[in-house]
Amino acid sequence: MNSKNLALLGTIIAVFAISCESQAGNMFFKQASAPGSGAVTADDQLLLNGKKLRGQGAYAQAVQTFEQIVKDRPKSYEAHLELSKTLALCGQDERAMLESFESLKLELKNPQARNLLGELFLKKQSWNEAAGQFKQVLELEPRNISARGNLAICLQQLGYTEYAVQQLKAVLKLSPDNQKALYDLAVAQQMSEQTEPAIGTYLELIKINPKNSLAYAGLGKCYVQKKDYKTAIAAEKEAIKLDSNNQFAFLVLGEAYDGSGSKADSIDAYRKGIALNPKDSAAKEALSNLLHQKVAVNPGSLTR
Repeated sequence: MNSKNLALLGTIIAVFAISCESQAGNMFFKQASAPGSGAVTADDQLLLNGKKLRGQGAYAQAVQTFEQIVKDRPKSYEAHLELSKTLALCGQDERAMLESFESLKLELKNPQARNLLGELFLKKQSWNEAAGQFKQVLELEPRNISARGNLAICLQQLGYTEYAVQQLKAVLKLSPDNQKALYDLAVAQQMSEQTEPAIGTYLELIKINPKNSLAYAGLGKCYVQKKDYKTAIAAEKEAIKLDSNNQFAFLVLGEAYDGSGSKADSIDAYRKGIALNPKDSAAKEALSNLLHQKVAVNPGSLTR
């Protein structure tokens, strides 16, 4: 064999050796991670069982399972987290918060616990506390759509409507067809008197989901703000056609009829809206004002 062939053979052997070494390394990493992913401890199995029970709606049994794990492994942040999630589903919000805080004490970089805390604060309408939790979730998970959308709700409630709009637009960049984000954005625009942008957002939502009753109701409210009562009435009628229990649509319909001068139709719409939620004091006040107006114009006509 000549020197040229020997050199070629040496190169082939070297390449083969490197290839074998690389494959051996890859196999080492796979084998090293296998025990952690494949071996299931008794506590791991209990966690799986608890999650399965929760998924089946057996919340009381799931709580008992997670409580047992917490008792056996008090330093397990995951056990406290899963117990917290299940307690929240049972409506035991105070205990759920305590377990979430316990989970965070054991693992600060724990976005799930923070997100749950944010949702529990949101439920209590503790807007500042909820916003703080959602902000920290987003520091860990910038693409968390749920946390960003909930942060927008908090900001809106706190009066920072423009910041809420920014957050919702960020959600829509990640999820353009997100119906909840579109609806919340339209409401935020509407509340900040951005009527034309709100109309555009509602129409975009209706294009995605033509059966969205709330979108039509919000659209009608925008047209009431523009004093285009004919278009508002048409939008609210469509909203009611899609959902006969949409109280907001009946109330806006009453407002639109009132603006157009149809007092009797306005009273009828308000009455139907109040019937859906008898505790709505604002609707009752609006109806009362209309009744007084009607009596002043034509006494004795309200005999229904």
